[in-house]
Amino acid sequence: MPVTSAVAAHPDLSTFAAVLEFVGAEQTLAAATDADLIVYAPTNQAFDAFAKEMTGRANATGKDLLQPQYLPLLAHVASSHVTDDDDDDGVYKSIGGQALLLVDGDDQDHKNATAAAVEVLPSKKVRARLLREEDLGSAGDLYVVDRVLRPDDVYATPSAALKADPELAAFGRLLEALAPKIVQSGDKGAPATVFVPTKAALGKFLASAGLTEAKVLAASPAVKAQVTGTLAYHVVPGVGLNVDSLRGDDWTLQTALVVGAPPPPGSKVPTAADAVRTLRVAKVSRDGAPIVVQGDLSKAKVTASSQVYAGAMVIQKVDNVLVPAVGGAAAAAAKPAQATPTTTTTTTAAAGGRKLLRTAMRNNIAANTQRANIRRAMSGSISVQQATALNNRVAALAPVGRVPAYFLTSGAQAPGGIWMG
Repeated sequence: MPVTSAVAAHPDLSTFAAVLEFVGAEQTLAAATDADLIVYAPTNQAFDAFAKEMTGRANATGKDLLQPQYLPLLAHVASSHVTDDDDDDGVYKSIGGQALLLVDGDDQDHKNATAAAVEVLPSKKVRARLLREEDLGSAGDLYVVDRVLRPDDVYATPSAALKADPELAAFGRLLEALAPKIVQSGDKGAPATVFVPTKAALGKFLASAGLTEAKVLAASPAVKAQVTGTLAYHVVPGVGLNVDSLRGDDWTLQTALVVGAPPPPGSKVPTAADAVRTLRVAKVSRDGAPIVVQGDLSKAKVTASSQVYAGAMVIQKVDNVLVPAVGGAAAAAAKPAQATPTTTTTTTAAAGGRKLLRTAMRNNIAANTQRANIRRAMSGSISVQQATALNNRVAALAPVGRVPAYFLTSGAQAPGGIWMG
């Protein structure tokens, strides 16, 4: 019996079934009739508890996470619940690369699943009891567990991730001090991709300007404004991009930094004379080649131990600080920034082997409309094909050079970004 059919047959696994469909894994698993997989299926109660943790809402349910901003997170989590049947002393490797340890069972081959538990390595912070098992023949085995197997690189909020990871902490402290509403927006569920320089890279950059973290926090407003703009240049509002997404396409990404005079009161978008600073990422076609993020005046490579999932945000660690063009340099770089749209795939959830995610939004500014279309498809009021067609049209018509109003940041405050003259 296919894994998806077995999951769908159990009402207490309906949320897990919906997650597999949402992230595009349903068709892949349904076709894997001779894969001899082990699928750990969290109960609906387990997903409800996970949703409460991720959203901070006491009344949240697992199905509340079936929204586009949580697609990268759910794809990553789902891939951590499927392993092959080969183990190394009870350690199984998931298709997402997560190590899972089977413990407390009388038989390491899962024959006594009700007496066993599974732990997420390396921290072992998550331990789930195996409640029951189902033999699926050549397709593998289904094991029902009482907790979501949350990987160690998943955090409920950006603020939690930035505090917990030593490589992110210094950047996080500066971001929370100088542009706190970027972090606060992420904590409230706003999607974004944040390229965070490693501790060493950030320290080297500050030292080159005669600064330290403490000196920045005590500096003049002008210095703080320059540093704040540089931090905002590392934030891409509106879409969370994992490594597979970055590697798979050519990207021009609109950041939260706008160069120009702040707009008139009540205006929500930059004017034609302003430059939304962008980052560029070239498609990686060769296995093992690094992902390079090109900024105005510097570039950075995405590190090997790159991504951290923080609610609806995806944090990518990079080996250098990305420096934006401002002043005269900004004017020279403005045309590409205004002329090139942000592009990505427009499926609601992409299938395809072990790559469970190809992002769901084509253009940052169209995110809200696209989300509404996706929600309509999920509710059955329109088909997935209709939602995709509508979203393609939205992306084609969306104005270029505008920053989505996810952020109301510090500095010269304007909905959508940090402004630098």
